[in-house]
Amino acid sequence: MNNSGTAVREVLEYLNLNERHILVVVDDFNLPLGKIRIRESGSSGGHNGLYSIIYHLNSENFPRLRCGIASESIPADKNKISDFVLSQFTNTENKIVRQMILTARDAAISAVRQDLPTTIRNFNNKQI
Repeated sequence: MNNSGTAVREVLEYLNLNERHILVVVDDFNLPLGKIRIRESGSSGGHNGLYSIIYHLNSENFPRLRCGIASESIPADKNKISDFVLSQFTNTENKIVRQMILTARDAAISAVRQDLPTTIRNFNNKQI
């Protein structure tokens, strides 16, 4: 994920699409576990994968769906974040994650079938 910008750029070039035609889905340790947030554009927010995509597309103007993974076990020491991100969820957390994935799926389908502003209104404040 950290170097996904090259692949995203190559796919867009191959399909002759621009960055507004994608929806990037990422984990986000700045969002509470289970919460999703959809944006039409924006910065990387410290996410290395988003940074790579922004760098390789030379643009922040692509939709993204962030899936919250922050929990009580998130380390205060930012040097340990990569270990946290790669660790397994607890059984209790897994139930929340499964529901978040279903909600993220529904949001992605909505973004394609309807439009992004409607999807944002319908899903950004949805409680899981």
